Amino acid sequence: MRIISLVLVIFLISLFSGCVASQKQTATYPNGKIFKSTANFRDMDLPLPEGEWKVIASGFPTSANNNMVQLILLKTKGEKIHSVVHLTRDSMTNTYRGYYHHKTLERTNIHHVVKKNNYDLAAQDGWAVNHYRLAMDENATNVAKQSYKYFKENNLAFPGNFIKILHHFTGSVDKKKYLDYMLFLNPEADGFAPPKSAEWASSDWNPSKINSDSKKVAYIEKIKKEHAGFHETLKKAFGY
Repeated sequence: MRIISLVLVIFLISLFSGCVASQKQTATYPNGKIFKSTANFRDMDLPLPEGEWKVIASGFPTSANNNMVQLILLKTKGEKIHSVVHLTRDSMTNTYRGYYHHKTLERTNIHHVVKKNNYDLAAQDGWAVNHYRLAMDENATNVAKQSYKYFKENNLAFPGNFIKILHHFTGSVDKKKYLDYMLFLNPEADGFAPPKSAEWASSDWNPSKINSDSKKVAYIEKIKKEHAGFHETLKKAFGY
């Protein structure tokens, strides 16, 4: 009976801690809050691309043992989604080897990958560009469901493909610190036609297909050039 009581106490403490954290997160990042230039996110002043960015969803720790916090910001252009920023801090680690490597940084079939380090024990540092189909499924996280709800209520349709830019940083095995900064750009808001197929392999934005379209090539090259510098700015904000 004492063991059962102890387990129950631990569970209740964990649940209470999660509720307090969720209330604090909601109060700090209420839906509709506007950021310009930077977003202070868990004591990091993270740079934002030009424009106004509105909070449309936030995720928070669900227990004392889960420190993952997420924030989703939206920029619109007229009646279209222009871009989305998805921030994640303090993700799960492998206790004995630090942070798990990031699978995206191991890919060789996407538009661009810069992998400065992606090993478990050392501080991870890298960024990547990929075309991406955003869609709702049964495995969607709570923060994703909040976002979809916002898009639906405000009649904002997804483009066939976003261009997703990932910036990834961690501390070393003895320094628990994590940031995933994801920016989703809508090419249709920049004048491109919807892809004939939104599937990754057959999309007009697939790396094997854009070479026949000089405008798409230039668009991706511009993103690569801009985010090479943006990554270094983020690194300073992260605190290397």
